Amino acid sequence: GVSTVTCPTITIDHPDSTTWPKVVTIDFGSTNCTNTAGVNHRGQIIATFSGPYRAIGTVITITFNNYYVNDNHVEGTKTITNDGTNALGQMFWTVVVQNAQITKTDGTVITWNATRVRTWVSGQNTVGNWTDDAYQITGSSAGTNSNGNSYTSIITSPLYIAWGCRWVEAGTIEVTPSGKPSRTIDFGTAGNCDNDATVTING
Repeated sequence: GVSTVTCPTITIDHPDSTTWPKVVTIDFGSTNCTNTAGVNHRGQIIATFSGPYRAIGTVITITFNNYYVNDNHVEGTKTITNDGTNALGQMFWTVVVQNAQITKTDGTVITWNATRVRTWVSGQNTVGNWTDDAYQITGSSAGTNSNGNSYTSIITSPLYIAWGCRWVEAGTIEVTPSGKPSRTIDFGTAGNCDNDATVTING
């Protein structure tokens, strides 16, 4: 069928290739707009680029303006810094999430902060071709769930994210809820795009 979804409207304040910084505004409008997956969005996502994504030192700052997903209010700041290349010649970025908060429709709140490293492990040299891209993610986070219970989370084996797969393909995360035993989430083997994971608690 023909898609009739007209949102979001994406604007770039300097659409040329030479003027930096650039501000990209992704505007879903002030009333809910339903995408092809049936998810409602409204409000704005605003991303400021100090330079090109692949340029060493570029900082990308993402914020939200009255942004809601399925009527859940999303807030916080995400900062992505291009740190150049590692010893293997792979480009990597530091990703910091500060004061992230989702206020759910029932008034309960989820909060978290995170620091991660995103390493481009495949497809870096095929500029313009996204289909062969893959990344590894390391780092940690901490926050509270909607019941007010706190947790910490650390990636104990790098997460593997491949273009075209909507799920994490491989890697492990250790999650420790306050007052409860740690549990390990294992996403399986790289190359298997599935929504399966194994959770282990107390062996």
